Amino acid sequence: MSEARDIPPEDRAPPEDRALGASLERLRGYRNRPDHADDLSAAVAMGKNIARRARAVGGVAGAWEVCVPDELRGRCELVGFSGGVVKVRVTNSAARYKLDRWLRGGGEAMLRRQAPAPVTRVRVVTR
Repeated sequence: MSEARDIPPEDRAPPEDRALGASLERLRGYRNRPDHADDLSAAVAMGKNIARRARAVGGVAGAWEVCVPDELRGRCELVGFSGGVVKVRVTNSAARYKLDRWLRGGGEAMLRRQAPAPVTRVRVVTR
């Protein structure tokens, strides 16, 4: 009996329970992602990615200013660009209609040609 007291409690469990415990510990390792922010190369890569995205957004904004007709420019504003989707806010439904007609009449194709980043869609939202 004294030998059983010398064995740690985790080793007294049946082999199936020990295997289950080891499996749970392995899964816990997957759940918590390692922090890569300490790695200098990851930080540099992240900075390059941010700079690239800023250039893409700026380029799309410049293409928007060049392409959009003057009558729409005052009623529409570019509010975002993410994942190829240009988000445009319009002042009212009349401006939304005019913008929709312009986009379908070739404005979206013109914006795609002018923008340095790939534009897949233009999403229009009303204030």
